[in-house]
Amino acid sequence: NSELLQAAVNDSVYLEDVARLNPKYKPATDPSRGPLLGNVIDFVFFLEPTSNRERAFGDLPWEPSHGRDFNHTLHRHIANRPIMISMETKREGEGQIIGRAQLEIWVTAQFNRLQEMASYEAG
Repeated sequence: NSELLQAAVNDSVYLEDVARLNPKYKPATDPSRGPLLGNVIDFVFFLEPTSNRERAFGDLPWEPSHGRDFNHTLHRHIANRPIMISMETKREGEGQIIGRAQLEIWVTAQFNRLQEMASYEAG
């Protein structure tokens, strides 16, 4: 989508080692398989606040332990900056399977958060 890429280039900033996932949004798994990796991602591109985004941010429910947040992370610095693109980097030929698993967990958590926000809108 050219609009998304244009926004990533013009309206966003990236943050290295951005944040840990909010465990609330982490995908459910069989406990016998052990804990999931993917708590941290290498880079994200996020949208800077605008008046419309700030209004939307103010409409989000307040969570007692975390406050308001557009995202699926525990990083307060970007709570009002929606994440658009997440990146996990690995050296060529090293850690590809783990890197892919980290990104899949991260994106699943992001979609879990988006579904939750859509339910606020619908309800």
